Amino acid sequence: MTNVFNDYDVAAVRDLMNGALLQAADAFSKMVNDTLEVKEVNLTCTQPVDLFAHYTEAFLLTTEVKGEIQGKSYLLLDNEEAQVAIAKMRVNDPFNADELTIFQKSALLELDNVLSAAALTWVANRLNIFCYGDVPHLQKLTHTEIQSFFKAEADTSSWIIESKLYSHKDQTSPSFIWLFEPDMIYAIKKSTK
Repeated sequence: MTNVFNDYDVAAVRDLMNGALLQAADAFSKMVNDTLEVKEVNLTCTQPVDLFAHYTEAFLLTTEVKGEIQGKSYLLLDNEEAQVAIAKMRVNDPFNADELTIFQKSALLELDNVLSAAALTWVANRLNIFCYGDVPHLQKLTHTEIQSFFKAEADTSSWIIESKLYSHKDQTSPSFIWLFEPDMIYAIKKSTK
């Protein structure tokens, strides 16, 4: 879906989501005892930039945004990023990317849940609205499946916010991607009246 938004709309969404992404990075940092930095933030109203070009396959965690704004958040981790995150969360099961244990799956789902909740709490508080993330879902996709998935998702959304959560310690950088419907801009405009 393609919409035309003015410069104010774009700046308002960018400012709001920069704060939300910083909250998510801080939550991630605390969970894995590392300092993460938000990098490569891209905001678009069209197709996503291929931040995930390097993924041959990846774990995709999806959280649907519900309430007064609609959208989805996605955490995309390659095998190494997933293994590092799981190990930092003190899950000591042997890592096999093709068959995660229940504890490893739970660790990734909880990580996504906390990241999405941190970002959505920021958004809800800033806009004085009610919104929340539904229960996250985990799937493993190939590069081709990732590209097809995001192309289809972007076709139904108005705002695409892509970012990397970069760890200096481990040199990992999972992708954190948000798709929102037009109701996001209406909520921003309502909150600034």
